[in-house]
Amino acid sequence: MRMTLALFLLVVGAPLFGQDGRPAAPPLPEAKDQLVPGLTLHLDGGGVQDVRSVRLAALYVPDGTPASPFLPPGPFKATWEGFISVDLGTDCTFSAAGNGAVVVTVADKPALNAKGDDLSKVEGPSLRLRKGRNKLVVAYESPAKGDAFLRLSWASSDFQREPVPPLALSHNVNAAPVRTRRRLREGRELVASRRCLKCHTTDAKGMPELDLDAPSLAEAGARLKPDWIASWILDPRTLRPEATMPKLPGIQPQDAADMAAYLATLGKPEADPAVGADDAKLGGHLFAEMRCIGCHTLPDKPPAPDRIPFTFVKAKWTPAALKKFLQAPEKHYAWIEMPNFHLKDEDAGKLAAFLGSRAGKGIAPSGLQGDPVRGKQQVESRGCVSCHAVAGTNAFKTTPLKDLKGS
Repeated sequence: MRMTLALFLLVVGAPLFGQDGRPAAPPLPEAKDQLVPGLTLHLDGGGVQDVRSVRLAALYVPDGTPASPFLPPGPFKATWEGFISVDLGTDCTFSAAGNGAVVVTVADKPALNAKGDDLSKVEGPSLRLRKGRNKLVVAYESPAKGDAFLRLSWASSDFQREPVPPLALSHNVNAAPVRTRRRLREGRELVASRRCLKCHTTDAKGMPELDLDAPSLAEAGARLKPDWIASWILDPRTLRPEATMPKLPGIQPQDAADMAAYLATLGKPEADPAVGADDAKLGGHLFAEMRCIGCHTLPDKPPAPDRIPFTFVKAKWTPAALKKFLQAPEKHYAWIEMPNFHLKDEDAGKLAAFLGSRAGKGIAPSGLQGDPVRGKQQVESRGCVSCHAVAGTNAFKTTPLKDLKGS
């Protein structure tokens, strides 16, 4: 728990408060050097530095925006480091599209030196690249004003001018600076995806991801089945291992039953839509044609860590609500990753029929009688209103972010 808190404070301290007073993060474990495609990018601007792995020696930063979430807007310097490789020794020339100033060295030899509003006007000298890896450094300085743009290209007698491809580049992805800043980025993503600042509030700005919403509960009773609601509240990750909603501290089965009973009063389920004899079969064809399997797994298939399972779809949704969800996934959750496929009513019905025809897992009733009055009090006092749109008063209070800093 202490490690998690330290990482949380490390991450939010960087973009929101600066570096003074932040607690030390836990030390990074040792890691062996590992060369992977791409380059290491070092950024420096406004007295702040950042490091990350990138695919290409290329960037575009619009005027008035930062080159990194951890840098302030304004002029900056960028340095790409790593190796450029060729299968056979060959003579190459380097050039760049963009503006500002760029200096390129290959094996510590000058390969390009260009400056101005159009870097493509300058071509570097012919340079011999030896077979295998050659040290590459690309140093770029953005223009004082306006958009900043750079893209490194190369050419030889064997190929025409083209952007240097990622597979020709390599860098040590486990270098200490890269791993340190990668952890910061991962922590930043956790702060956003776990909605930490919905409860640990702050007036600071700078992260668009802080607008990340959560599924609306305003019409939960019209869409979701009570047994699924109770099971989800009790422990979200038993139903979906990658769930970002935390398990509520001290939650008991009766609490979950009470909260589910209250949420079930918010809206009335619609009648089940009519299902044709061939709808499930035709919905299966749609499922295949739409490549749903790229993001999901069916209940009778092994789970995959990067795909959302359909294991509890039938236990979660009322049939009418599932059909409507497929037609407008974003209606109750603006930041949902699932796209709106603009399905026709008939196709949504067939796809819903197919999903409903797969067995999946049911939710065993808890046997507890929920009290909606107590449930409403629980919803208001446990922080649900901080993240979810739902009727009621947010009675949940916890430590503001500014008071966590340095604790």
